[in-house]
Amino acid sequence: MEAGVTIRVVRDAGTFARAVLSDADGEVDIDLVFDAVADVDGPEALAKDGSIDPGVLAWLLAEFPVEPLPQMLEPLPHGELTVFRDALAERLRRLVVPQSPD
Repeated sequence: MEAGVTIRVVRDAGTFARAVLSDADGEVDIDLVFDAVADVDGPEALAKDGSIDPGVLAWLLAEFPVEPLPQMLEPLPHGELTVFRDALAERLRRLVVPQSPD
């Protein structure tokens, strides 16, 4: 695909380059700079939480409304959403509640 644009490198100093971008409407100077800096880790407080307790998720899920959302990918009746939500909450609850031997 052609855009009818030409690029001419005016200066290339390794970590700095200047180019001129031209089209039918005129020219634009473009400066590119590469500033080599060692990678620095972010502060610990910004680390993503690795998981959530299944019991907390089950409790939150049980409170989640199942009203059909306005832009659902596949609209489902209220009853089907309720059954799915409750079954998922129960599966999560079983992960944290000790099961009694039969």
